[in-house]
Amino acid sequence: MKFRTFFIYHFPLLVYAGLVILFSSIPNLGGSKLRFLTLDKIAHFTEYSIFAFLTYRSFAQIKVRNPKTIYLLCFLFLISFAALDEYYQKYIQGRHSDFWDLLTDFTGASLVLILLAISGKRTDKRA
Repeated sequence: MKFRTFFIYHFPLLVYAGLVILFSSIPNLGGSKLRFLTLDKIAHFTEYSIFAFLTYRSFAQIKVRNPKTIYLLCFLFLISFAALDEYYQKYIQGRHSDFWDLLTDFTGASLVLILLAISGKRTDKRA
């Protein structure tokens, strides 16, 4: 793998994943628990939407025969990362693991991957 390819496609994903863990490590960083759609949920949705885009951008550099494999790998990576991140937060003072946060992460990531897949199909048909 060339350094340029790594720096352009993979490094941003690694930095972003590190930032997700860094923010998860901040004690007593919590959102409002009044409603489902709170600033916390919007932040989770946005965070994993960006994460999905960066993940796809990085994983798309993998040479595979079936392009659908890239989407599956992205999805498995993102949902595993989100689940481990929520589990990790159980051990941070003032933080807790929340199923709704995980579901919001899943929704943000899935939406972006679906949009990328649809966009990719349209591009393939034009070529």
